[in-house]
Amino acid sequence: MTLIAAATAVLSTPVRAIGERASGADELPAWALANEEDPAADSAAETSSSTSDQHPQTPSTTGAANADISSTTGATPSAASPGAEVSTTTESVAGDSSPTTTSPPATATAVPIITVLGDSSGLHLTDGLRRWADANRSMAVVDHTRVGCSPLISEDRPWRARRIDPEADDPVEWWIHEEPCRDDLIEPGTDLVLVLDHVNPQYEHRRLDGSWASMVDEDFAADIEDSYRKLLAKAQAVDAKVVFTTAPYLLSYYEVGIDHDPRRAEAYNSLVRALVAEFESDTEGGGAALVDTAVELDASGHHGRYGRTDGVHLDFERSELFAAEVLGPTILELLASG
Repeated sequence: MTLIAAATAVLSTPVRAIGERASGADELPAWALANEEDPAADSAAETSSSTSDQHPQTPSTTGAANADISSTTGATPSAASPGAEVSTTTESVAGDSSPTTTSPPATATAVPIITVLGDSSGLHLTDGLRRWADANRSMAVVDHTRVGCSPLISEDRPWRARRIDPEADDPVEWWIHEEPCRDDLIEPGTDLVLVLDHVNPQYEHRRLDGSWASMVDEDFAADIEDSYRKLLAKAQAVDAKVVFTTAPYLLSYYEVGIDHDPRRAEAYNSLVRALVAEFESDTEGGGAALVDTAVELDASGHHGRYGRTDGVHLDFERSELFAAEVLGPTILELLASG
C-alpha cells in the first residue's frame, strides 16, 4: 500500500463520537447464545483468569493505587483487580415489594450475563468491557445505558431537565427530556447488574418550581437513593447481584475552563457506599457490591493510563485497557464469590 493510500484509509475511517454506542451492544453477543461451551472459549476463559499475570498490577501513570477488597461472604480476594475496592454484600431491600410484571424467559447462555445500566460514562466503560469479554468469552455484556439520562429522569419522578455545572460551563447548555429516559432494563437471565452513573448525577437538575438542584441537595440525593432502592428490589426479584461504582471527579472540558464541583462526586460516592453497607447482614437476593472505579480514573486525569480526554468520558481506545486491567477481573471475582 502506498503512503497516499494508507493516509487516505486512515482519513476515511469514521471516528466514533462521544456517547456513540457500538452496533449490537444492547443485545446479547451471538457467541453467547450457544447452549454448549465452545472449546476455544474455554481456552480463552482460562486465559482471562490469569489477567493479573498478563497486565501490570499497578498502572505506571496512576500513582500506585492499592487494591482494597473486602467481602462479607468470606471469599478470598485475588490480586486480579488493581486499584479496585470491592465490598461485597448480600441484601434484602426492606420496604419495597417485588415487581409484579413478568419478564421474558431467560436466555440460555454458557457464560454469566452482565447488564450495564448508567449514562454515557457507562457506555464508554461498557464498550471496553464488552470487547474484552467478547475476546476471552468470560461473560456476555449487554449495554442498556441511556446516554444523557440520570436515574432521576424516570416515569415516577418529576425531574426532566438537566444542565452542565454553570460555574464550569455555559449555563444555557441544558437539556429537557419530554418523556422518561431511564427504565433500568435488566436483560433476562442476568447474573450481575453493573451501575455506571458517573456523569449525570453530578449535573444540576431542574425542580418543578424552576429552581435547580444538585447532588449536594437533600431532595436530589433522596430521589437518587430511592431510584437505586427500586433497582435493588428489581434485581433481587431476578436473583441478580447489583454492583455500584464510584464516580470520578468531572474535569474541565478538554482542559478548557474549570473543573466541576468536587462535592457532587463525593456526595454520590458516599450515597452508594452507604446504600451497599446498609444491607450487609441479609442473605436474600443476588447481593450487592461496590467497585471503586474512581480511584484509578481520578489518578489518570485527562491523559493518564485511563485518561478522560474530554474530562468526562473514558476514551474509547483506553476503555478496553481499563476493562482488562481493572473492571473485568474485578467482575469475574465478584461472580466467583457468589
